[in-house]
Amino acid sequence: MIPTMTGTLPPPPRNAIERLLTEEYPVVHRMALALTGRSDLGSSVTRMMMKRGLALASRSVHLATPRWFEHHTVLATRQTALYQPDLHNESLVSPDLAGDAPYTAFIRAIRGLHFQQREAFILHHGGQFDYRRLATAMDCSTEAAANHLRVADQSMRQLAGGQFDAFVSQMKAAYEKLLPDAHLYLPAVQNRVRRYLRVRRLLRLVGWLILLALLAAASFAGWWVYQRLDL
Repeated sequence: MIPTMTGTLPPPPRNAIERLLTEEYPVVHRMALALTGRSDLGSSVTRMMMKRGLALASRSVHLATPRWFEHHTVLATRQTALYQPDLHNESLVSPDLAGDAPYTAFIRAIRGLHFQQREAFILHHGGQFDYRRLATAMDCSTEAAANHLRVADQSMRQLAGGQFDAFVSQMKAAYEKLLPDAHLYLPAVQNRVRRYLRVRRLLRLVGWLILLALLAAASFAGWWVYQRLDL
């Protein structure tokens, strides 16, 4: 086994990293757009998560699990809380629903929930996250996740009344439509992985060359000192 500068384990194969990132990209993209409510912020979070995921997966694909992506996507979207969507760029209001004032008001009310209630409501009803998956993504206990969802449901039911189920179905449909264009993201992810691994190989090679140069310099210095002492 050939040692590397960061340890004795070789890097994961490129196809394993590409497969992981291409599988997680649409999941992260949909979560990021739904939780931020904005395409610009959602896209920024997605790019950041792919960059961080690539760095982690290049060390071990076993560390970059689907739950890791979901958890860190939620944490990243929390950093965008100050930038709320408006009626013209709300991700959960698809073009065919833009003129539906009651549904739009429902989504606006969701944005006004406490952030953990909002996350639990969107991810459970939109992404079909169960309590355990919610807890992992939101960095809380299963009981806490269930409580956040219960309070959110109560608040939204009081607001929507008999239209609650219909609004939730519309939100779920809007969530499911937040998929990226595979013709765009698949080659982009593959190219990013190839460039990243190419740079890593180059840096590893440079590291070995520097190490060999230092060893050669140390050997020469030792030989020179020995020659001087021998004189």
